[in-house]
Amino acid sequence: MDDARYKKVVAVNSSRKKGNTYTILKALGERLSAAGVDFEMLHLRDYNINHCTGCERCITIGRCTQKDDFGRVQASLTGADGIVLSSPVYMGSVTGRLKVLFDRTCSWYHRPVLVGKPALIVTTTAGSYATYTARYMKRTVIGWGMHPSGTILRKARTLNIRLSENEYDAFIHRLFSPLSQYRPTLAQLIHFGVQKVLALKILEIDTEFWKDRGWDESPFYYRCRIGPLKRIFSWVFYKLLFYRVKKTDRS
Repeated sequence: MDDARYKKVVAVNSSRKKGNTYTILKALGERLSAAGVDFEMLHLRDYNINHCTGCERCITIGRCTQKDDFGRVQASLTGADGIVLSSPVYMGSVTGRLKVLFDRTCSWYHRPVLVGKPALIVTTTAGSYATYTARYMKRTVIGWGMHPSGTILRKARTLNIRLSENEYDAFIHRLFSPLSQYRPTLAQLIHFGVQKVLALKILEIDTEFWKDRGWDESPFYYRCRIGPLKRIFSWVFYKLLFYRVKKTDRS
């Protein structure tokens, strides 16, 4: 593959290294590597990531004051062209390690740094809640400004089923496709509108971030394919919310 099509994918493993989730990620990595993708697996257990303290400094001043390995993980994710987000089901949701990572990305909801990157979701469970857990991860990546591009689910009776191309081909397609060809869902457009209202009404640091990128005057993060009905509905939703939220400044 030539340099113009070089792509880097980082897979986040939030469980133990030799478990079911790891096995799927390893197989996926072999498939992606065969497609010419530079694949890296990031094991959260190898990093010291402290719990979020809720001080909101990352939101109000633009940086976290904790001294740990979160910055290293952030650099890996922002440097990737696509991300595979994975978790086994723990108590009906994601692992504690992954939830800690999610909490530390609070500022990404206000000022998204992974915009336009595709995300593939991987979930395994010995019982239930796989679909719920996958949906939770999908909502998170939408909040990060990413493209949900497929889900791989494995339950007890399907753990040994080999990966099929239709489980990850949408991710590969999105990885190599221009943003202009993307069709955001209505849920993504609505979420974008909510984020934009908060950015323009609550914090000056968010307002500057969004205006610098032209998002304050755009129906989405970038030019893409938005159908007329979605465009109208999301615009009306945004306008109604904009006039209901009072302007404040918590800086």
